[in-house]
Amino acid sequence: MPRVQGETINYGLQNVVARVSELFRTRDYLGFDYLLTMLGQYPEEMAFPYLCITQGMKAELEGDPGQAVKHYHAVLDNIESPVIEFALKRIAHICMNAGDMENAVYAVDSLVHISDRYVPFFANLLTSIGQPEDAIALYEQYTGQHPGDMGSVEKLAVLYHKLGRQDDIVPLLQSVEQLAPGSEMLGRLKLLCSSSLP
Repeated sequence: MPRVQGETINYGLQNVVARVSELFRTRDYLGFDYLLTMLGQYPEEMAFPYLCITQGMKAELEGDPGQAVKHYHAVLDNIESPVIEFALKRIAHICMNAGDMENAVYAVDSLVHISDRYVPFFANLLTSIGQPEDAIALYEQYTGQHPGDMGSVEKLAVLYHKLGRQDDIVPLLQSVEQLAPGSEMLGRLKLLCSSSLP
């Protein structure tokens, strides 16, 4: 990554996320040191968020998740950062592994505001920490916008069933009958609709 101007710089920095992920996967400590040295050749303001995620991933590799989170949090100070999504995902991962569900929820909720593709993951997280009603609200909104996401439709139906809301499964069943007639999922929804918890 030579210190150059314009598009060449931007192109090189755009590859940093993929590069740090590969270095982490292969546990390449020397590769991290080399990448940090190369990032130092860029203008500081431009390189800062990439330095943060590189230092964060290196800290994770070295077994220091607390320090890693500090590096990732530095990225969050700028909501326009090109790597804010990556930083939030790493924070969520670290917090969930540590059992810090409050901060995990914060991180994933922030991801949902970036893209609704994180909604099913957030709903699963809320379900796992005993907030099924909040998970249902998320699934209802998401499946209304993405009725073809059958996995989320089925998870919503399961939550309805667990809370004794069989009647709410009926519209889901009707939707699946139209979108995926004859599917195995249709049979599972019919079973949920007709059964109740003991």
